[in-house]
Amino acid sequence: MSKSLYLIGEPGVGKSTVLSAFCANYLLGVEQQLLAKLWGDELFVEDKLFGYRLGRTRESFSGTDALAMSVNPDAVQWVNTYPLPQIVVGEGARLANKKFLTALNDKTSLLLVLVVANNAAERRLDRGSNQNPSWIKGRATASLNLFEVALELGWTTMVVDNSEQTPEESAAVIRGVLERL
Repeated sequence: MSKSLYLIGEPGVGKSTVLSAFCANYLLGVEQQLLAKLWGDELFVEDKLFGYRLGRTRESFSGTDALAMSVNPDAVQWVNTYPLPQIVVGEGARLANKKFLTALNDKTSLLLVLVVANNAAERRLDRGSNQNPSWIKGRATASLNLFEVALELGWTTMVVDNSEQTPEESAAVIRGVLERL
């Protein structure tokens, strides 16, 4: 069975950075249109397609948050219809919803990770973020609510505190849990 990893959390906790560190073990291929509005970067092991990192690469913001707002039906259809590679990974708010993650959980061994960091506000300032504080609070609340739903549904979950460890250390912890699924 394929495996999947999805990172959620408030802006500034390091989701994108941790996922990039996680994907450093793979050779990055080209961005692919997986289905209509769903895009992902190919992940290779040696010369063999091994998986996809969902989202789009952009300078100002990337990952799933660079996907169209209306991507969810395409994402769910892709998971339910197409053969999935060995691994599917993603992070961010755009696909962080019960419908998509339920489809992913039904078709793969999903690991949902809530990334936290007590220095998230400082990180946002360091990167020059001008995000509205009420929007940030909303994203944090949405992530916590989704995590609670995942716990109630019995999904495999974990919390990674990214406050004091490097993205590589956080990725290694996640990799260890994912390998045991």
